[in-house]
Amino acid sequence: MDQVWLELLETDQRAKYKMDTSVLHVAVRKGVSRHLRGRVWSVLHEQWKLRNENLRRASLGSVMLERSQFTDLLKQLTPHQHAILIDLGTYLPHPPILQPAPRERTIGIVQPSESLLIGG
Repeated sequence: MDQVWLELLETDQRAKYKMDTSVLHVAVRKGVSRHLRGRVWSVLHEQWKLRNENLRRASLGSVMLERSQFTDLLKQLTPHQHAILIDLGTYLPHPPILQPAPRERTIGIVQPSESLLIGG
């Protein structure tokens, strides 16, 4: 099991040319030793990048468009959030938590501070 992977890992310039996929599939089916897994993932990622280079180049232009659409979506409410807000407005039109306490008088708090500013 390790011998196949060691041969594949020691291949010169493996990141520059495509390996035979059947060889990679057979090696993966045989298994990967725990101490080689990081290096094997690197090889598999390099090979994936080589095979999908055209796809990556074509998608670079659309990434910015997708990113701007994604930020616009983040600013909007989801249907679930919208439904929750409608339900809250229907069942709790004036939620008690947002109501001032019976003894709170905002005008009484504002008047003394205004008189200090005016000088009266």
